[in-house]
Amino acid sequence: MNKNNVIAFLFMCGYFGTLSAQTFDGNKIVSEMDRRLNFPECRMVIRIIDSKASGTTREMKADVEYLENVGTRLEFTEPARDKGKKS
Repeated sequence: MNKNNVIAFLFMCGYFGTLSAQTFDGNKIVSEMDRRLNFPECRMVIRIIDSKASGTTREMKADVEYLENVGTRLEFTEPARDKGKKS
């Protein structure tokens, strides 16, 4: 189990532990998770692995900035040939 799965599991246990007297359907659970985990702004570093059907792969790294009601900015930082490309 990786770190993100453990964090998600603990969050879900805490969330459902406090709401055990209430029952929710799947749509209500997803809506509540979206409400609680939707941030007005965030910054991330992501790694993208592009795998082709032929078996070739390439990896890219990018900085991501998100601001609610403005949009998302993505800037590639690796590999060197993609460095500085913005989307």
